[in-house]
Formats: sequence, structure tokens, C-alpha cells
Amino acid sequence: MLLLYNRLEIRILWSMKHQRADPMKYLIIILGLVLSVAASQASAACVVEYKAKQDNPLRLEFGTTTVPDNACTKAAAQPIVSEQLAQRGWTLLSIVSVSSGN
Repeated sequence: MLLLYNRLEIRILWSMKHQRADPMKYLIIILGLVLSVAASQASAACVVEYKAKQDNPLRLEFGTTTVPDNACTKAAAQPIVSEQLAQRGWTLLSIVSVSSGN
């Protein structure tokens, strides 16, 4: 029984080691990486850190979001972030920081 198990184990390990790699799998992975890098470089958005709340029951959130490049100040980002949060039922308490996404 032990000899049969060892032969089966060797056969499984050998087949796993000598399988041909699927070129389509690598193509999809490379294409995904290229697209994600291109998308991240194409977006010149600013990252905003904020504090928000919900009532009944009280819930507090510290989060991040993005705003367009032309709203890269706390004053310019405030109405944009406030609207984004309001759509989700949150109230903006404060903008903590605004930084360039690059």
C-alpha cells in the first residue's frame, strides 16, 4: 500500500511539474497589469482624506476618495466630497488632507 501511495504521489508531482503553461493565462495577466498601470497613470485625480458621520445610530468614518485634479484644495474638494457622501447617506464632518494622486 505504501509503495502504491508513493508511486501515485511521484506521478502527481511529476505531472504537476511538467505541465505546459497556458499562454493565454499569461497573456491575460500581462494585459491586466498593463491596463492597470495605464489607468493609474492616466488619472490625475487628487486623493482626499475625510471624516464623516451617520446618525441613528451614530457611526463615524475616516475614509479616502478622489476628486478631479482641478479640486486639489480643501476648499475646492469640500462640496464634491460632501455630495459623494450624501449620496451614500453620510454627512461630511471635515476634510483632513488633500494630496496629489501622482
